Amino acid sequence: MSNKKKSFLLHIDSLDILDDLTNGQAGVLFKAIKAYQHDDDFPIDSIVKIAFSPFKNQFIRDDEKYNKTCERRAIAGSKGGKQKVANASKCKQKVANVADTKNKNKNKTKNKSDNNKEVTKDLVADAPTFNFKSELLLLGVDKDILDDWIKVRIKKKAANTKTALAGFLTEATKANLSVADAVKVSAENSWSGFRSSWYANLSPDQKAKSTHTFENQNYQSGKF
Repeated sequence: MSNKKKSFLLHIDSLDILDDLTNGQAGVLFKAIKAYQHDDDFPIDSIVKIAFSPFKNQFIRDDEKYNKTCERRAIAGSKGGKQKVANASKCKQKVANVADTKNKNKNKTKNKSDNNKEVTKDLVADAPTFNFKSELLLLGVDKDILDDWIKVRIKKKAANTKTALAGFLTEATKANLSVADAVKVSAENSWSGFRSSWYANLSPDQKAKSTHTFENQNYQSGKF
């Protein structure tokens, strides 16, 4: 994180995954969130790592938005300062009377209001938009497999929302699968979504063909 902040956001719909974690795993998850906010390393197992991913992605988007906000405010402040200098220069060139002073004060107030409106407008325009596909790509899903699965979802009119993604991650965690494997299984079986119960009903051969377990995965070293 490029700027130090005194607070951060936790989105309510991201907390649904806590229902499928043990109390111990939930505690580790929140310790991992604290470590991330302090730029510290904190080891977590594969299950908690999957649960942490949507939180981390949201933190990254919020940090980008925060940095842009700081930049916008700096620009707006600079514009306000230049305007004050220009007004002061005009005052030196003219003999001010009471009416002129009032008008100039009104102009200064209007300039500040316009700058504030510009900052507010920019902040609204810069608000990050949720993208179902981008989130899954960030979680390590193969692009070609993801494209095939999204075609299935479109055909079956499944909604690509943040709530749908949270439910998908919850079911993948229940099945002890990586997100990439869960998407692959769903695409191969033409499922618009994923349920741990559906996966449990697959034959051992189908499971072996489509997935690999957490124990066989080689996670990258480093911070989360």
